[in-house]
Amino acid sequence: MVKTLPYLLLILAIGLLSYLYISSDESHTPSDIGEIPSVEIETITGQKLNLSDLKGKIVLINFWATWCPPCREEMPYFEEIYRRYREKGFTIIAVSVDANENFVKDFVKDYDISFPVSMDKEGLSDMFGVSSLPMSFLYDESGKLIKRKIGAYFSLEEDLKELLSLH
Repeated sequence: MVKTLPYLLLILAIGLLSYLYISSDESHTPSDIGEIPSVEIETITGQKLNLSDLKGKIVLINFWATWCPPCREEMPYFEEIYRRYREKGFTIIAVSVDANENFVKDFVKDYDISFPVSMDKEGLSDMFGVSSLPMSFLYDESGKLIKRKIGAYFSLEEDLKELLSLH
């Protein structure tokens, strides 16, 4: 029994990881975030904006942290996609769960991030049920949730092209 315990734990770990991987790309989430919420946030530059005022645009809300390797990896990709599609009605709101705002400001400067970035002061990560990082929520122009993505979201451009082709 003692010799088989590590193997059982390994099998359980593989099963759990497989489940998380398979279930990480969901198109339905709890109804309380099925629409972009009416919540005012403040960006790290001091700009105040209400998320519901973004209706009329395709919106990606991304939860991330400077210490999260997949988050750091996807940010340059997000910047590229943002610059490519912002004139077509797309925006990104990045919500950092970092405790230190200076780390976030340094990261934004170092990575030349031009989309709005805020700190999670309003408890958005709890409201959205963020369970791991990065985690993204894609909303269509009517404010309806189209996709929830757990993990790095490198298929964003494909999803945007699909949404933009509907117009």
